[in-house]
Formats: sequence, structure tokens, C-alpha cells
Amino acid sequence: MTSQILEDTWKITTTERIETTGIMSAKRKKKETASEDSLGSLHYEIAEYMLERVGEAKENKEIISPATLSAIIRFLKDNSITASIEAGSPIEQLTREFSAQELELVQADCG
Repeated sequence: MTSQILEDTWKITTTERIETTGIMSAKRKKKETASEDSLGSLHYEIAEYMLERVGEAKENKEIISPATLSAIIRFLKDNSITASIEAGSPIEQLTREFSAQELELVQADCG
């Protein structure tokens, strides 16, 4: 009698597990892909967050951590964002500064 009860309980438990597993797998499969709209929203929110972070740091004269800068640069690069160098722009000034430093290093090595 006891073995029959245990056997029946095992069958019920096993069946419930199989059914539950099937339901969970179906739910997981359904949720595995995000809609294009939700991905677009996420992309927009990330860009907004990064822009706000840069603005706050500039306003408060804070230094942005290398990790945050790296994430921002990676985000821009992954989205094929490029910039043209215009006269008098910060990018032009940065390019000139690095060029001057490189020239000084070369002259020091050759000197």
C-alpha cells in the first residue's frame, strides 16, 4: 500500500515537473527576444544617460572615470559615430596637442 502511494505521488510530481518545465521553457522562449521598439528605447536611454553624465561632469568640473569614458567611446564606436575635425574645435586642439607631444618625443629620442 505504501509503495503504491509513493509510486502515485512520484508520477504526479514527475508529471507536474514536466508540465511546469514545459510552461517555463515556453515562457523563456517567448521572452528571449526583445522587440525592436524596446531595444530602440533602451538604446535611447543609454545615450541620454551618457550625455547627462558628461554634462554633469562638465558642469561640476568633475573628472569622468576611465571606465565611463571607455564605455562612452565604445558606445559611439559600436554605433559608427564619427566626427569631422573643424577649425577651432576641441577635437582639432586635441589633435594638435597630441601631434606636438609626439614630435617632442621623436626629437628627444633622436636628439
